[in-house]
Amino acid sequence: MRKNNLLTLLLFLPILGETSQVLPKTHCHTTELKWAGWLKIATVTLYADQCLSLSSVRQSANKALLFEFHRTIKRDYFIQQAESSLEQNIRQIKTSQNVEGILHQAQLFNVNYQNIEAGDSYLIITEEIGTLKLFKNQDLIGQSNHSELAQHYFDIWLGSKPAIRKLRNIFKHALAKHSNSGLTLVQSTN
Repeated sequence: MRKNNLLTLLLFLPILGETSQVLPKTHCHTTELKWAGWLKIATVTLYADQCLSLSSVRQSANKALLFEFHRTIKRDYFIQQAESSLEQNIRQIKTSQNVEGILHQAQLFNVNYQNIEAGDSYLIITEEIGTLKLFKNQDLIGQSNHSELAQHYFDIWLGSKPAIRKLRNIFKHALAKHSNSGLTLVQSTN
């Protein structure tokens, strides 16, 4: 599994360099997302500047999620899950005047999702400058310069009301385990 993730990272580096993108230096955790405990849906890798806890990842200005899919998934599923989860998370923490603007920007961004086939990947990146980017198979397919959307978009997976609770819990426990063990997480080199 590590060899596959390294290969994927090496494949993404040229396109990332061309678009002035750089993955955060810390590889926080990689996990298999499965349905019913055995059917592989995707391999998911989380990157961030700070991997001390789920909270530190969420607060990181630079973070990325890489989804490597093993199954076909329709674009409508991504859009529906992203909009529903993001709205639930934002409404918990924001005033009503900010919420509508962020949700409108999310709708504009989410239309970029496409159907996924086995072997496809999504890379979702937020940058310190407040930019949110979506890559499919190394191609940039969506971008938003709305800083509040970039700040909250990862709440879809890491917020208190995630689209996939099991994925959030896996990351939360893995980060806590690494933090409590005193181990240093893998640092990528540029």
